[in-house]
Amino acid sequence: MSSQNKKAINFRITNFEVLSYSFQKPEQKIRKDRVGYRVQFSTNSDLDKHLFWFDIKITGQYGKQDPIILGEIVTRSTFLLEGLKKFENEAGEIAIPDQLATTLVSISYSTTRGAMAIKSEGNILSEVVVPLVDPKQLLESSKTE
Repeated sequence: MSSQNKKAINFRITNFEVLSYSFQKPEQKIRKDRVGYRVQFSTNSDLDKHLFWFDIKITGQYGKQDPIILGEIVTRSTFLLEGLKKFENEAGEIAIPDQLATTLVSISYSTTRGAMAIKSEGNILSEVVVPLVDPKQLLESSKTE
């Protein structure tokens, strides 16, 4: 992502899909206060079609050290970005401005939270809502991984 460039760009979400969802019923009793979530994401694009997407993976886990994986969801939020080619750098990579990247990851993450709530209905993960996060911090965390 990049903070340079003040080029106008119009965008809209064109597709949202759940790529996968899984849940493993725990064999032991689970305390809700020890359930947490790990968030990962990746991006990709199709310059010819002006498409840019976020794949978001949210993993529900029990415990902090050597956690038990309870379940996970993987989603893809696809955006049509008019003028996407303007953000291609010399290496052929897309350098989306930080403010736009923050907006897109916020939309993607919020939609994924909603999908997780629907998919986990009736299991322990529905009782521990995926937390709100600052999308700027989510983007920053990807730069350090």
